[in-house]
Amino acid sequence: MDFFEKIINALYSTMDTPQHFGWFHLTAIGITVLLCITFGILMRKSGEKGIRIFLIVTSILLLILELYKQILYTYNPSTGKWDYQWYVFPFQFCSVPMYVALIAGCCKKCKFRDFLYSFLATFGMFAGIITMILPDVFTNLIGNNIQTMVHHGSMIIIGVVLFTSKSVEFKHKTILKALSVFAVFVSIALLFDCAYIWLGGTETCNLFFISPYGQNHFPVFSDIQKISYPLFLGCYIVAFTLAAYIILLIAMFFNKLASCKKNKSQSSKIKTA
Repeated sequence: MDFFEKIINALYSTMDTPQHFGWFHLTAIGITVLLCITFGILMRKSGEKGIRIFLIVTSILLLILELYKQILYTYNPSTGKWDYQWYVFPFQFCSVPMYVALIAGCCKKCKFRDFLYSFLATFGMFAGIITMILPDVFTNLIGNNIQTMVHHGSMIIIGVVLFTSKSVEFKHKTILKALSVFAVFVSIALLFDCAYIWLGGTETCNLFFISPYGQNHFPVFSDIQKISYPLFLGCYIVAFTLAAYIILLIAMFFNKLASCKKNKSQSSKIKTA
């Protein structure tokens, strides 16, 4: 066994599979909330350059952890063999934010970056929240569990930072910008899912879980897919967009609340003077 494989074997430390809302899950949620508050305050007035650096550093961290995850699911320490598992190909709904964050961080202010920011703050944040609350990705591998919590927690933190720094417009049209980015990724995922089968692929490869040749495992959606694939795809896009829009509406509410308090405070100072 070479030195590299010895290192890989050391990364396969195990634990009891974490329970939903058990100590590991609650600890991860608590740390995420704490970091959201911390970075939300620290990055609030960091400026454009600070936000870009934050996105680049965060995305690089997530990409390194993703590489680790790919190794975990590809190498079998008991046999010493490598066998890639296509079901973990890093182009799922929760995977794309790390690419988007890196690209957005490398872009100077422009409409294209505004679209990417809008996607990260709405669709990206929604994906992070839903997975953090209802994780179905826990295993007995310590590294995998840490990676998934860091990954999805970071998606929430990015959304908080973009909103608190006002890098995203608190307007209804923001969801349309985000939706256009989401639509592009859905189209790429669907094309890949179909091409994989057309080219003779036999393993499970269901990017975004929208493949017409695979089964979606989400409640309700799986039943709709059995009835009609076009109906399923339409419901999938509408439901995810609605969830992302709710994230935006909540952010708009808190922004308006903060503005009202600020105006009221300023009015009180003027009257006192």
